[in-house]
Amino acid sequence: FADWTFSGVSVLRSEYVRYMLRDNFLFLPPIAFLLISILSFVFRNWVYVFLPMLTVLITVIWLLGIMGLSGLEINIMTYIVPTLLFIIGIGDAIHIQARFKENITLDPSNPKKAMLKTMNQMFRVIFLTSVTTSIGFLALMTTSIEIVKEFGLEISAGVMMAWLVSSLLVPSGIIYTKQYKTETRFPFRSFLVWLSNTIPNKPWAFIIVPSLIVAISLFKIKDVSTNSSLMDDLRPQNKLYQDLKLTEKYFGGVLPFEILIKTIKNDNGINRTAIDIEVLNLSKNLENFLKVELPNSRFFSLNNLLESAKRIQKNNKEKLSDENLIKEIVNNQSMEDLKLVSEDRNILRLTGLIEDKTSDEMKVLYAKLDSIGSEFPQDVKLEYTGTTLVALKTNDYLVQALVNSLGLALFFISLIMAYLFRANSILFISLVTNLVPIFTILGLLAWLGISIRPPTAMTFAVALGIAVDDSLHFLLRYKKELSKGMTRLEAIQSTIINTGSALMITTTVLVAGFSVLLFSAFLPTYQFGLLAAAMIGTALICDLTLLPALCLVLPNARNKRK
Repeated sequence: FADWTFSGVSVLRSEYVRYMLRDNFLFLPPIAFLLISILSFVFRNWVYVFLPMLTVLITVIWLLGIMGLSGLEINIMTYIVPTLLFIIGIGDAIHIQARFKENITLDPSNPKKAMLKTMNQMFRVIFLTSVTTSIGFLALMTTSIEIVKEFGLEISAGVMMAWLVSSLLVPSGIIYTKQYKTETRFPFRSFLVWLSNTIPNKPWAFIIVPSLIVAISLFKIKDVSTNSSLMDDLRPQNKLYQDLKLTEKYFGGVLPFEILIKTIKNDNGINRTAIDIEVLNLSKNLENFLKVELPNSRFFSLNNLLESAKRIQKNNKEKLSDENLIKEIVNNQSMEDLKLVSEDRNILRLTGLIEDKTSDEMKVLYAKLDSIGSEFPQDVKLEYTGTTLVALKTNDYLVQALVNSLGLALFFISLIMAYLFRANSILFISLVTNLVPIFTILGLLAWLGISIRPPTAMTFAVALGIAVDDSLHFLLRYKKELSKGMTRLEAIQSTIINTGSALMITTTVLVAGFSVLLFSAFLPTYQFGLLAAAMIGTALICDLTLLPALCLVLPNARNKRK
């Protein structure tokens, strides 16, 4: 029986698109099921499940409609936008419902007043947290890659839409349906009570432990690599990956790589052609070098055609000279053929399909090619290009740009924190708390040997924008409790127990949602889900332990009472 194997760059691109479309349909149902299950378990009321789900559904429909009207297409980045909005956009609705439950428990006689109080408390808070989340995505617009900019813009717009829809739909929906009583379960309450009692007794323990983790991570960060290859987007057990490797093994590489040998005017103002015998010999030597360096690759050049022509005319009595053969071959080139010499005959082309190589391996090859080119005559120049070169260099550039976007996101988030709290100690606390997850995950990448690639680099700015929401919720509630006349100890304990419940619910939703992406056959999606879940989960741990511990031990100019 025959078994078909498909290979090549065109297959790679089309299969990527197929994986993206599959992921869209594959992930939304389990994510929706997880969200419904968590909301049902926590609130025990169909309205409190229906309203958050309706919020994200409306947000996704609005955003897709705006994308359609704006002429924006689904691409290799934006295909995951609906899935991410389902995960991220539901948080505001959960915070509103959790705070309403808290307020109506205190005063069950007047639900409308409790809802008004809830929105007075939460409207500004969820707006600010939505802004910080949007900043994480907007920072991606600092890159010059159009699809990354579109992704950042679309998600940031979707986050702000989710805030608007949540603020309008959830309060009005609860009041309209008159569903005020819920058997709300906060499964983490006993753990939060334990934290609220333990942290004040041993605050330094909750500071020293994460400090040691960060120190170890910083030691390993130097080993984080940006080395990657074009096939790194596929898992080894993936059929496409196996097909590409099978083709490499038996037939040579599948990734395009081009070498151009150009002739220019010499010191005497003379410009010889690229089909000059000396230039062709340089080309032949270069091809022999590439065959040694890239043994599983295949190249095609004018020299190959010349050798084939010689074999054909072997038994021909009227043999053409090499020079005449070359001219015959060049003169018979047509637009439909694979052109090996430019029209002006000043550029000689060596085209090839090479095996999958990492960016570090290719840099070594580039250095050797540069060294060879430097030994060419003054009027002969060597250049290399092709899909492989462009893609790997784009990856390197994109990683650097995304790392810069993380710094930009951190800067603007810091400005918001400085404006909100003004006290230097609070600003320091918030920055430290949100830097710990970044350094921890970077250290983890180094330990696991995972390279920083565009999907992993992008995760940090995005996850920072999401994770900082918990810090804002905690610190704003802490500030509110202090304004009521509570001591720092009382304010911390109240904030951990009350706001901590909502933070753990929303983080559970986020981590569960991102964890679904681990089932993707598309490695960038898998790594994005893994790192986002890990960083957001780590950020929650820091917000419930390190953050309150620092609030207790650091001086607070606004409230020095113990």
